[in-house]
Amino acid sequence: MTMSISLHKTEFHPPSRFSRLALASVVSATLLGLGGGSPARAQEEAPPPPASGSTSAQAAGSGIFTINSGPFGDASQMVVSISSEGEFPFSFSKTGGGSWNLRLRPSLDYFIQSKVSVGGIIVLDKDGGGSTIGLGARAGYNVALSSLVSIWVRGGLDVFRTSPNNGPTTTVTDLNINVPFLFHFQPHFLLGVGPFFSLPLTNSAAMGAKDPTYGLTALVGGYF
Repeated sequence: MTMSISLHKTEFHPPSRFSRLALASVVSATLLGLGGGSPARAQEEAPPPPASGSTSAQAAGSGIFTINSGPFGDASQMVVSISSEGEFPFSFSKTGGGSWNLRLRPSLDYFIQSKVSVGGIIVLDKDGGGSTIGLGARAGYNVALSSLVSIWVRGGLDVFRTSPNNGPTTTVTDLNINVPFLFHFQPHFLLGVGPFFSLPLTNSAAMGAKDPTYGLTALVGGYF
């Protein structure tokens, strides 16, 4: 019995160029998927940059010279006015049985939040009998009645130093409350008129009067 063994030679055929390109494409796509996507897609998903020249809804400008475009009493508004009893544009006041007088008082207020303000006032008063200089601090609350009218309730303490031409110098501390009705006919401009009440709390004069002062006051000013 004869046994024969046949050996067959198997030839190795390298992958074609097309196969190599297809394999490289699959590997590249897999690596990009693991890396979070292509750069082009990342750029498409990035949020758009803010439009140049845009401003907030509440302010225009830049730096400290910012103009608040909101209604009167909005947060961060500053109000410059000539207001309180006895000053321009007009105010009639009377203390006890004395005569009527006129005073000038520029003031500055700032809204620390919507409707709530803090401020100060400078008292400048001079007539033929002498002069008065003083400072005051106050807080306020603005209530809008309509788009054109609001009530600005303000109250605080004022300290006056009066130097008459003939007599000793006196210092008086007053509790001051004024409630002007404001009229907003133009943006950033206001006119107002309303009652005020002032009560002396201390008086350095031995026999100093402590009668309350009351009357009608008007104001004019602007805000930004």
